Amino acid sequence: MITMISRECGITGKMKNKIIERTNLWDYLKDTEKPIVLYGMGDGAQKIINVCENYNIKISGIFASDEFARGNDFCGFKVEKLSDIEKKYDEFIILLCFGAGY
Repeated sequence: MITMISRECGITGKMKNKIIERTNLWDYLKDTEKPIVLYGMGDGAQKIINVCENYNIKISGIFASDEFARGNDFCGFKVEKLSDIEKKYDEFIILLCFGAGY
């Protein structure tokens, strides 16, 4: 957990401290018990997979839009439809994986 203290100026012009607690996304994903699935294939998904491997974050599956999910393989995962993922897991986390074009 990362704790930050920011200073804000209210309507009266008086400064006040505000404590903000934030958790690093990758640390949160590493510690979660929910399955993590990726939406998308290609460069963006490959980059996310690489980061997850670096943080020892387990990826439970990959899904794509229905017209692209034909049971093909991507990085060792069978590409599924969202409905397939929903049948497997009651709750899960979706990471959106789109290429940035650079």
